Amino acid sequence: MIVDFTNPWSTPPAPITGEWTVPYTDCYGVGNGPFYCCQWVGIDWWENAPYLFQCGTETDIGCGVDGGLEPRYFWYEWLPGNQVKLDNLGVHSGDSVMVVAIVNPGPQ
Repeated sequence: MIVDFTNPWSTPPAPITGEWTVPYTDCYGVGNGPFYCCQWVGIDWWENAPYLFQCGTETDIGCGVDGGLEPRYFWYEWLPGNQVKLDNLGVHSGDSVMVVAIVNPGPQ
């Protein structure tokens, strides 16, 4: 997944990358959920900055809710906005994922 956004900062931060294997999850011995499992990378420009960009994968684990379904998906979030699910990209347990987050400096 490559996510590219226009930069709200005066100087663009360097691109970041992250790699992981989407974990296998189950409800054995944990009781009722829901539970959430996320892997992600993020760019936070400075302390108390109004912007934060992050992207990754998430598994929503039912554990007694909705029959224990475990939907997995890619997502991104550009705070203060809300999380956006990328439903058009499939992701499964055991998948190797590489995420590259690039902040586009926009028009100069």
